[in-house]
Amino acid sequence: MSVAVGLGVALGRTPPPVPDDLYTSLAESVLGGPVPPAPTLARLLFSFTPSGVGFPRRGAGRCGVPRRGGGAAPAR
Repeated sequence: MSVAVGLGVALGRTPPPVPDDLYTSLAESVLGGPVPPAPTLARLLFSFTPSGVGFPRRGAGRCGVPRRGGGAAPAR
């Protein structure tokens, strides 16, 4: 028990780690990472950056969840 108390006291006195980038923009906090570079024609045509929004929506469509327009997903 005394070891646990001693460890708690020691860890309670150490300062928290300072992040590398102390100031983040609102866009970075919403995206959860760095802001991507400016779009170019090549990036628009050939670049793919997965996000956490499209995959669940695609999976919901596969499971037969109704679309926004009202109709169900087409049967295969």
